[in-house]
Amino acid sequence: MPTFEIRYGGFRHDASLRAGFYYFDVRCPETEPRFGLVFPDSLGRQWGLEGRANADEVQRRAVLGCFKEHLAAIDAPTWDPARLVLLTASEPPKFGGEWAVYQVPKDCPYGWKECEHQHTRAGERLCGAAREGDRIGGRTTLARCEACGLPSTDIICDNLVNVETAGFGTDQTPLCKRTLIGAECDIESEQFVEPARDAKLCVPGGFSCWIQTYQPAKAVLAGVAAQAQPPAAEAAPPAVQAEAESSIAEVIDHLNIVFERRYGQRLIQIQHARSIADLMGDCGTDDVLQHKLQVAASLLKDMNLKGLLTREEAKGCQCPIDLLARLAARDLPGLADHHLRDLRNINKLAAAYPRHTKVKNMERAHAELGLPYPVADYAKAWATVRETFIQTLRQVALHLG
Repeated sequence: MPTFEIRYGGFRHDASLRAGFYYFDVRCPETEPRFGLVFPDSLGRQWGLEGRANADEVQRRAVLGCFKEHLAAIDAPTWDPARLVLLTASEPPKFGGEWAVYQVPKDCPYGWKECEHQHTRAGERLCGAAREGDRIGGRTTLARCEACGLPSTDIICDNLVNVETAGFGTDQTPLCKRTLIGAECDIESEQFVEPARDAKLCVPGGFSCWIQTYQPAKAVLAGVAAQAQPPAAEAAPPAVQAEAESSIAEVIDHLNIVFERRYGQRLIQIQHARSIADLMGDCGTDDVLQHKLQVAASLLKDMNLKGLLTREEAKGCQCPIDLLARLAARDLPGLADHHLRDLRNINKLAAAYPRHTKVKNMERAHAELGLPYPVADYAKAWATVRETFIQTLRQVALHLG
């Protein structure tokens, strides 16, 4: 099963058919078919969306979620998919072969938005994107998250990064609201000018540069890069691959245990179990390498270092790796600098894919990781990056002792 690059193709409402048509263009691997997803007006009424403030967002979440389910079921080698996908909560009508019909719940399943930054700890609901020095310690609620200004993260563009929120309260009301105060575009799109306002438009139907890269979880868990394709010539033997895959989960677990023992919190926050699964499996194509690099970088981006440094110690830090470097300089003097440099280089590689944006010192980053520039053998490149990632986390855990 290949990786799908999904772009928004447009929307139109057909009054005669009493339905909205959402269009998506998909690139995989050398074709770019257009799909239409049909959301009937009757389904919107059944879900109580009329007059609801987030009705458009709910529809986008429903159609994109069903579309990904549809893509996961496509027989990729033949690329003969149904191009029209109907969502319905009633008895599915009988259409011709060019249609696919997906039964959705009769009651709206989207009561609250999805937020990958939200987590709970010791009975508290917290925002993982809270700015340093947040006056209410990152506390939040479902209702405050819903109103913060960040769209549901299951439909946000892959290039929206460095999200930051702030909590506001009074002496009488510790938490009045939580507000999106900052975000950045990874590719620095010209359309993205005012972060707190423009982040709301980083969804299907917002900015034209919106994109999501999707690799079906069942393909990743099975450890295959694409169906009906021969394995890469340089692919690791199954026993070596299995050992490497096991090591990723084990080293993260061990690191979190020793880090929590010392600092009272886990370092690597895994929002979805799939994050670990995405680091496993073969890597026979450029698309798969791109995806794995970005998953590794997302784990580094989500490292939880809040509250471990004073304001003065953290001054000038731009990312979690900067914070980890400051923490290591203070508490782990035996940790060699090149380990943290390796993590920065993995981030650089992830930032340079998939459209090879201008990132400084890319050749140097490849060289320091032991990779040729540009990469041609994707399986070998990922094996090198994966082993570097594992060994670096092991060294951090070792020095935490």
